[in-house]
Amino acid sequence: MKKYLSIFLAFCTLIACKKDETLRYNNITMGNIHGEQIVSDQGNTFNIAEKLFDVDLASFKSGRVMVMCDVLKETSEKTYDVRLTGISEVLTKKVKTMEDSTPQEDLATDDPLIIREIWASGGYLNMAIEIAYKIGSESYHYINLLREEDQQTEDGYTFILRHNASGEVPSTDDREYFVSTGYVSFPIAGIIAEDSAKVTLKWNSFKFENGMHDFFESESLVKGFNWSRDEFEHTPAGVQLKSAAVLK
Repeated sequence: MKKYLSIFLAFCTLIACKKDETLRYNNITMGNIHGEQIVSDQGNTFNIAEKLFDVDLASFKSGRVMVMCDVLKETSEKTYDVRLTGISEVLTKKVKTMEDSTPQEDLATDDPLIIREIWASGGYLNMAIEIAYKIGSESYHYINLLREEDQQTEDGYTFILRHNASGEVPSTDDREYFVSTGYVSFPIAGIIAEDSAKVTLKWNSFKFENGMHDFFESESLVKGFNWSRDEFEHTPAGVQLKSAAVLK
């Protein structure tokens, strides 16, 4: 493994739209499964009229997915028949505190990862992340969002993203690692009392320098953004829809 790994993840250009312009051909969004339908974070209901591959929605145990589809026609207000062209499960976990830590899922462990995108939609804080995992390993990488009971301040709400790599962190002598993308969602609408608030996210990242991520060095990062309960936001669309199977 070279010291510097450059992983290309292309994101489609986001288009500023009004609420009545939420759908496009080749629509990509995040949402929740309701029976045989998918309800997007923007409140649109998708009936799967066609699909390019065999898939059983019941197989997505988290009930939350990133979906790519072609909109065929509107059958009623905010309800559409679609052609399913891609789908990935989204790891969905409740926000925790340090009191929820267990020997298996040690919340004090702070292994680095890469956050490619962060956005709020559907009452969730969503992320597209990249992790380095050991090829052939059967160990899981645990991803959690933490808060302190008194974390609300005049400056808003602060959350900490934690990654437990189960001891699988690249070293300068290890060439057996691969990088994979995964999607994670954390429901925070029930934690934030206000209709709008400032949110701060902290995490430990692989160091970025000279246009590349160094998978043998890490740095602490902080990102702040505004949360709005009725905020309308398109889902950043990753080209690679397959989500990392090693995440827990």
